[in-house]
Amino acid sequence: MKKLTKAVAAGLAISMMVPVFAGCKKNRGGEKVSGDDAWFNLNKISLEQVHDSSEFDYANTNYMCTYEDGYVFRLGASRKIPEGTDPETINMNDYYVDELEVYDASGNITNTFDLQSLVNQVSGDYVSVSSVNPTDGGFYADVTSYNYTTQASRTYRSYIDMASGTMSPLTEAQNNGDLVSTLVGQGGSEESSTTLGAYTFRKVWFSESATGTVSSYDIVVTDVDGNVNEIDLRSLYPNQEVFNISNFIDMGDNKVVVLATSSDDDIVFIIDLNTMTATLDNGDWEWLNSKAYMIRQVDGSGSVLRDDDGIYTIDFANKTFVPLFLYTSSNVNAYEIASLTPIYVTADRALFSGTAYNPMPVDSNSTEVKIYEFTKADSNPNAGKTILDIACIGSLNYPLCQAVCEFNGNNADYFLRFDMKYQIEVNNSQGDSSENEDNAATTLGNQLAIDIMSGTGPDLIVNGAQFGMINNDEYLLNLSDFISENCNSDAYYTNIFETSKIAGELFQVPLCFGIQGIVTNASYVDPDQIGFTFEQYQEFVEGPCNGTPPINQGRMYFFLTSLNCMTDLMNEDQIVNYDNEAFRALAEYTAQHVNEVMPSEGDEGYIEEPESYMSIISNVSGYFNATKNGQYAILGLPSYDGRGPIITSSNSVAISAQTIAPDACKEFVSILLGEEIQVLYGYQGGLPVDRSAFETASNKYVESYNNNIDMNLRRFTEAQMILYGMTTEHMDDSATADLSALIDSLSGWCINDGSINAIIREEMPAYFEGQKTLEQIIPVLEDRVQTVINERR
Repeated sequence: MKKLTKAVAAGLAISMMVPVFAGCKKNRGGEKVSGDDAWFNLNKISLEQVHDSSEFDYANTNYMCTYEDGYVFRLGASRKIPEGTDPETINMNDYYVDELEVYDASGNITNTFDLQSLVNQVSGDYVSVSSVNPTDGGFYADVTSYNYTTQASRTYRSYIDMASGTMSPLTEAQNNGDLVSTLVGQGGSEESSTTLGAYTFRKVWFSESATGTVSSYDIVVTDVDGNVNEIDLRSLYPNQEVFNISNFIDMGDNKVVVLATSSDDDIVFIIDLNTMTATLDNGDWEWLNSKAYMIRQVDGSGSVLRDDDGIYTIDFANKTFVPLFLYTSSNVNAYEIASLTPIYVTADRALFSGTAYNPMPVDSNSTEVKIYEFTKADSNPNAGKTILDIACIGSLNYPLCQAVCEFNGNNADYFLRFDMKYQIEVNNSQGDSSENEDNAATTLGNQLAIDIMSGTGPDLIVNGAQFGMINNDEYLLNLSDFISENCNSDAYYTNIFETSKIAGELFQVPLCFGIQGIVTNASYVDPDQIGFTFEQYQEFVEGPCNGTPPINQGRMYFFLTSLNCMTDLMNEDQIVNYDNEAFRALAEYTAQHVNEVMPSEGDEGYIEEPESYMSIISNVSGYFNATKNGQYAILGLPSYDGRGPIITSSNSVAISAQTIAPDACKEFVSILLGEEIQVLYGYQGGLPVDRSAFETASNKYVESYNNNIDMNLRRFTEAQMILYGMTTEHMDDSATADLSALIDSLSGWCINDGSINAIIREEMPAYFEGQKTLEQIIPVLEDRVQTVINERR
C-alpha cells in the first residue's frame, strides 16, 4: 500500500544491532547511571476527538497504520440507547459506530469513513464488518452476511481510497478479480495480512476438506508497485500440514521467516523474495518460536520483539534479542506504554499510539487517543544515581510501574530498573500441571537464592511469596518493625501482615491479596459455620453436592490444597511436625474419600444449580457475585479445625538482605503501600491492604457494576437478561462493608511452597495406594522437609 507508511524502502528493512541502554549487566558494587546512557524525553500528543465519549456505552479505538505523515485509527462503539426505548423493538445496528478516522501529524482529524454504513447495505440475519485490511492506496472492508436458516454466509467488499476519500460500492468478494478473492472462492479462508517494508503478505488457509490432502496455506505477496506473486504451500509441500501461520518476520537479505504450526509441532519456512519461493527449514528455531506472538513490524526498524520491558531487534546470527528501546530509558509507566502500539522506533526516536490507558474498573467508553513521542536527550538526567534492580516474578502491572515512575522522578540518589530474567517457565507438555508449576518455581527460587547470596541478585523482589527458600534473614530483610512503625490497624488490615509472618518475621510484604474459599448456598450449611472439618465436608459432598465435591482435581491436589491452608498446625518455630492428629486426619480422609479421577459432567449426581465451588475473591464485584447478596456463603476449605477462608498472595514485595541501599528500598516499599498506589492495586491487582484504598476501589467497582446493569437494561428486558444469565440486581455499599468485615476476620494464609510440595508429591502416593503406612511415611517426610527448612535458616 503506497501511502500507508511514512517511507517505503526498496526492499525489506535489515535488522539492526544497537547498544543496551540504561546500564549494562549489574555488578553489586553500586553501578551508576552514566551520562552516556540513553534517555528519552516524552511528549504526549492528544488527538482531536471526533466524538464525545459520553455518547457511548462502549467504545474502543485501535491504531491501524500511518498515512503520509499522520495516522489512521478504527473506532468501534455503541451509542447509549435513550431511556424509555423498548428493548424488543430496537435495531442495534442503528446504535453501532464503526469508522476509520484519519489524522495529520499534529493530531487533527482530516477524514472519517463510515464503515457501519456498509452494513446497512446488506440484508441477512446477521451482518457485520468482518475485517478491514490495508491495500494499495487505502483499505478494503469485508462485510459478511449470515443466514441462520441455511447456515450460509456471503462476503461483500468495499475499497476505501484514502486520497479521494471515497468508498466503492459493495461487490461480492469472489467476483472482484483479486487473487485472494479468487482463492476464497475456491474454498480458502482469508486471514490477517502482514506488511514488511515494501511487501504485503496475505494468507489464505485451506482446510483438509478443501485441499483433499492436508490443511495448508496459500500466501499472496504484493510488492510496492502492485506486482502480485503466489507462494502455494499446498503445491510446494503437499504432504506437510500447516495448521496456523503465527507470524512473518524480516530476517534481512530479502528473506522472510514464516513461523507456523502443524497439529503437533512448530514448523518454519523461509521465503526468498528474489525467487518468490518458500523452503521448509528444520533448523533450531525454538528461540524465535517461543516469542512468535510478541514479534511485530514497526517503521524504522522492521521486525522487532516487543517484551514487557521494551522493544528488541532480532539477532538471527546469534539467536538472541538486542535491546533497542527500553521503557526504563524514560520515566514512563512501562505497563501503560505496553498497552499502546509502537508505530515507529529507532535508536533516536520512538512513537507509540493508542487509547489512553485507564486503570479504573469502569466500562470501556474512552475515545481519547494519544501519541507518545519519545526523543533521545543529549544526556541522561539521572547520571550519577545508583542503580537498584527489581526482580519482577511474572508480568509487570500498572501499580508497580507507576510506583517506579514516582520513585525515579523524585529520588535524587537512586534509580530503579526492572530485571525481567526471573520468570517461571512451566513445561506442561507432560505430567501434572500443578506439579510442573511447583518444580518450575523451585528451580527459579533456587537460582534467585544463589544470585542473592553471590551478590549478583536483585535489590527488590516483587511477587516472590512462593519462594520459601529465601524466607529468612540470610536472603531477605525482616520488615516486621518497618511495617509496625508505619502501618497501624486504623489505616491498614494489619491481620494480613501478621498472618504472612514466618516465625514472627515478615520477609514478604503483601501489597494486595485474595480470599480463597468454598462458595455455596448459605442454606446448605449452619448459620455460624465458617469452614469445614473433614466430617462436615464429607456430609456436604454427599448431601447438597450430590457426590460431586467442590475440590475435584484428584487426591494429591486435594491433599496439598488442604495441607497448605493449615501449615501452622504442622510447623512451630520452624520445627516441622507431621506426627499429629491434623496431618493424620487429612491423610486418612484423602485416602478414603477423594477420587483420583474426576467424574465427568455426564455422570449421575452432577448438579448445575446451585453450584458449590472453590473460588478466589479479589474485589467487591467478585464478592457480590459469589454471595448473591447474602444468599451464598464463602467458607474455608476442608481442614482439621474447620477454619474459615484463607488469604492468598496477589502481589508482594521483599528486600534483599544483600542490597547496598536498604533505606532506599524501604522508601520504595512505602510508595507501594501508599494510598495512591494501593488504590491502583485495588483497581486491578486484588484487595489492597490499605483500608482507605480498599474503600475507594470498592466504590468504583460498585459504580461500574451498576452502570453495566443499567446499560444492559436499556438493551434487553429484565426477562431476557435473566434468560441470558445476566444479573439484574444492583449492588449497594453494604457489599463493601461486608467484605471489609470478612477481611478483618481472616487469620490463615495459604503457604504454597513448591520445594516442600515436591517432597510430599514423592512420599504420599505410597500411602494413598496402600503400599506404606503413615508410620512408615511420616518420619521420612519430616526428615526431608526439616532438612529443607534447616538449609534456609
